[in-house]
Amino acid sequence: MKYSILIVSNNNRYIETIKDALSSEKYSTDIDILISVSIEETLELLSKDIMSLLIIEEELETPQFIEQVKQKSLFLDKPIILIANSIQSTTKRYDITDFLIEPLHKEEVESVIINALDKHYEKDRIINTLFSQKKEHDEELILTKDRMLLIFAHELKTPLNAIINFAGHINRGLQKNITRKKIDKYIELSEIIKVNGEILLSEITTLLDISKIKEQKMNFSIEKIVLNDILDHIIYKYKLLYNKNVLSNIEKIEMMGDKSSFIHIFENLYSNALKYSKEKVNISLTQDKENFYITIEDDGIGIKYNEYKKVFELFEQTEETVLDREKEGTGVGLYIVKLLCDKFKYNIEISTSVLGGAKFCISGKKDNI
Repeated sequence: MKYSILIVSNNNRYIETIKDALSSEKYSTDIDILISVSIEETLELLSKDIMSLLIIEEELETPQFIEQVKQKSLFLDKPIILIANSIQSTTKRYDITDFLIEPLHKEEVESVIINALDKHYEKDRIINTLFSQKKEHDEELILTKDRMLLIFAHELKTPLNAIINFAGHINRGLQKNITRKKIDKYIELSEIIKVNGEILLSEITTLLDISKIKEQKMNFSIEKIVLNDILDHIIYKYKLLYNKNVLSNIEKIEMMGDKSSFIHIFENLYSNALKYSKEKVNISLTQDKENFYITIEDDGIGIKYNEYKKVFELFEQTEETVLDREKEGTGVGLYIVKLLCDKFKYNIEISTSVLGGAKFCISGKKDNI
């Protein structure tokens, strides 16, 4: 297979190192290298839909640029590698497939690039194989199964990428001289790997719990819980993964309820807000004498009024939406949020936030058991 790699950099040293890493006879006949020195030139090249991989220098990259690339579907779901100055600048970037850390070394550059290409295009081959099975089976049944598979894969992709990429970086670093500074970096990366493992487990638990709730086989444990402690823990966990401006107004609320259900509700609403926001997320947890009130809002693209009900449905998206999940989401998290709210008779509403994005409000009685 022939690959076209676009390098966005005005640093000749970066460019020459990458070219040198891919100049061996093994890769030179299969890889074309193009160079861009500006975001405008990059967008123009990407619009031709001929690129297999984007490598971009941190000094030129901006969150707005990556957002442009993905929103316009110019580089949808293809690997992006960031050339970063330090580990610290990589730990909060999960729209990036992998990283190259200064100083660049030929062997590491070659390994990261080839792994990114191999993982991405092997995934494409698997998905294409799965969809080809429709010809041999009942169309409607296979479509449902494929949707479930793609949704499951999408939910697990981000934490798995983080675990694989950072574990790989630690592994490569341990083969070199170890300094105190490197040890501190590896401790930070290991904490991020741990958090992503917890998110991965949470995603799997969500998928398993959906069927239990629908079949009324879910065991709920009603006990005294402290809502603000649950929310504070989730905010802290995701702080390691997203570099967003989070404004919180959280009151101490003690009530009777099922702790695991509130973890599901908080984590899915909060992670969605972080995922789709541009920069800001606001969280409010308040109460009056009888009720609690949860509000989570963001400054993202928002949700159209005629789609308010649809976001809580499972497997109701169009075929195009199933294949293009980068911005549409899966609906799995919000689906279980609605199931749990219905179970405990909590009210959930969607509206447009003053920030410009979506606003989710949940309210319910503190003694509603």
